[in-house]
Amino acid sequence: MPFAGHPTLDSARAWLDGGTPQQADRVLQECAAGLVTVRRGKGSPSLAAGPRRRAR
Repeated sequence: MPFAGHPTLDSARAWLDGGTPQQADRVLQECAAGLVTVRRGKGSPSLAAGPRRRAR
């Protein structure tokens, strides 16, 4: 699977909560679908994925 939203958010949140990211409010994560930015928001994290790719 090239991208899965919930696992992406969960792993980024774990990093934001316990790691030392370069930017305190966001993590850039690479997956098979490309680069995904996860931002720490009020309440829960949010993501901004790149454009959708069609499976062939």
